[in-house]
Order: sequence, then structure tokens, then C-alpha cells
Amino acid sequence: MPQVFWNAGCQFVSLNFQTCDLPFQLHLGKFEQNRQIGYLLKPLCMRSSDKDFDPFAESPMENIVAASLQLKILSGAMLSERKCGVYVEVDMFGLPTDTVRRRFKTKIVPNPVNPVWDEEPFTFKKIVLPELAMIRVAVFDDNNRLLGQRVLSLPGLLAGYRHIPLRNEFNQPLDFASIFCYFDLADYVPKAMSDFLDALENPIAYQSEQEKRAKLLEEMLDDEAEDHRPEAEEVEKAGHPEVSPVPEAEAATATDGNSSPVEDTTTGPDAYTLMRRSTSRASSKDKEVPVPTEWDPEPVARIKATKQFQKLYKKNLKDFELMKKKHAKAIFAVKKSHDKELNKWKSSHKIADESKNASAAEKLEEELKKLTDRSEE
Repeated sequence: MPQVFWNAGCQFVSLNFQTCDLPFQLHLGKFEQNRQIGYLLKPLCMRSSDKDFDPFAESPMENIVAASLQLKILSGAMLSERKCGVYVEVDMFGLPTDTVRRRFKTKIVPNPVNPVWDEEPFTFKKIVLPELAMIRVAVFDDNNRLLGQRVLSLPGLLAGYRHIPLRNEFNQPLDFASIFCYFDLADYVPKAMSDFLDALENPIAYQSEQEKRAKLLEEMLDDEAEDHRPEAEEVEKAGHPEVSPVPEAEAATATDGNSSPVEDTTTGPDAYTLMRRSTSRASSKDKEVPVPTEWDPEPVARIKATKQFQKLYKKNLKDFELMKKKHAKAIFAVKKSHDKELNKWKSSHKIADESKNASAAEKLEEELKKLTDRSEE
């Protein structure tokens, strides 16, 4: 395989040109990207004297952006003249970590004239050195006989929907055989950095998603707080007396009904803990704790003192002030428009009145002139 020597940076590789096998096809496909002039420039990582190139590296190299490729085989055209089943096999050649063989293959379709596959895309997730990578698309019949093939260099690929004209085993163009497929080329992004890349590509969607998650988390915490609140209220309304501080002198000698010492509440647990303990003691004595059937309403003053109420009140007050400003602005605009139309109407009627008065004066002068003429006669 010449690819092994190309990976090591060899400038001359011997080949057997008498046999049209896979190494010969890779050789012809490799030098198609410069129209077979016989010379290709090695990648920069091989030409730099201050860097050591490791062909067996499995992680992206310095100053080299790894790539990823998705290839989806959609359909074919005029793949064979005889009736047989056909399938497509896709291989990748490059560095040892990039080489993938006999892994991606479509199903067999019994239609060599215009087969349709449209299956899930073949994904090459990480290509460490894209400049040395090549894709081989080969079509076989149901007897595993090669019908057509094409070797494409990864740097020369174009993303999108493409027709790939096939060639025979001698790398000579076939008349009408072709494969229709879809290429999706992108830079390789580690899984840990995928969220960060999505945030850079679409910051608005990322910010809205973060706000949505924060809102859901806040609602979840509020629900948990509401679930714990009835438990505390039930303990408070169970009829237990409030525990008052006991002086140290009496705490040493005071005992309850079971001759058990009373704990000092000034330096010991809080009242809520003591109430829970008294509840556990009552249950140990098989005393039933009465379950309240009615709940006292929450005082209005306590509701108004909560942060949630204050926040909602300020928000509503702000919205009300904004609505008032909008309403005043709308009233001003309507009044201005009304005054404009009124002035326009007044000016038009004033002109009409003046024209009427002028015509009336002319008629009066004509009548006076007629009367004077008659009197003279």
C-alpha cells in the first residue's frame, strides 16, 4: 500500500503498474488533485524542521485542525447492464488512526439502473490529518464483483449534494455510471467542547436555553419548599406546648412524667428539634397525634412581606407606569391629529365663505349698474 509510505513522508514509492489493484487505484486518485502532473507538496507538519512528525499520532497535532466527515449515499445511476443487486462500500485511507476499511456498507438493492439507498450517513468523526486522507467509494454487485470505483482526496472535496462519476478498475471513466451522495465537512470538535461551540454559533438560543433551565430549577426548588411547609405546620398545630428556656439550676433536677431529665434549650437544640423529639416520644407511647381538619388562612401582612410578592408588586407597578405613558402618548397623538384636521377644515370653509362673499358683491355691483343705466334713460 503506497499510503503507508506517504504517511512516513517518502517522496518516491514503487508500484506494480501491471496489476490494477487497490494500491494502483489509490496512486491514481492521489495525484488527481493536481491533474496528474506528478508532484504533490507534503503537509507542513512534515516539512517543518523544528517539529517531529509522528504518523501514529491519535490526537490532533499542533497547528493542524482535525476534521470530521459525514457521507450519505442517496442513489445511483446506470451501474450495470445486467440484472443484479448492487451495494456501495466506503473506505478511508490516511494515517493509521484515520484509516477505516470495510466498516461502512449499504444494503443490497436489486436494481442496478437507478438504485435508491437513502440510509443513515457514514460518519468519520475524527480525521487527525485531513491533508493525507482519501475516500474510496466502490460499487459492487451481489457477487462482490467491482462495478465501479472512485478515489477522492479529502482536501479536494466540496460539501453538499454531489454526483460522483465512477471509473473502472483501470481508473478509466465509465460512460454513465455515477453515485449521488451528500457530503458534510466540518472541523472536529471534542465532545467536551460541543456545548461551548453551540453557544458561540447561536448565543441567543443558548442564552434562552440557560434561562429556561434556571426557571425550571427555580420552580423545582419552590415545589420542594412547599412540600416541606405542610410538615412544619402540622407539627406546630399538633397541640404541643412551646418549650421555654429552663434555668441551669433547674435543668439538672427537673424531670418529666417518665423521670427523664429535661434538656436545656438555651444551649441545646432549637425548638423545632425539641418538638420533633416530643412527637417521637408521643408516638413511642402509642399516643395518637390529632390531625387538624381546618387550616388557618395565611395572614395578608405575611404574604405582603415575602420576596415573591414584593417582586411581583414592583413588576406590576412598573408595567402600570409604562402603560400610563403609552396611553398619554397615544392621547397626545390623537389630539394632535384631531387639531390638524380641524384647522384644515376651518381653512377650507373660510376660503369657501370668502369666495361666496366675493361673488355676492359682484352680483350687487351688476344690479346697481343696471339700475343706474335705467335711471339715465
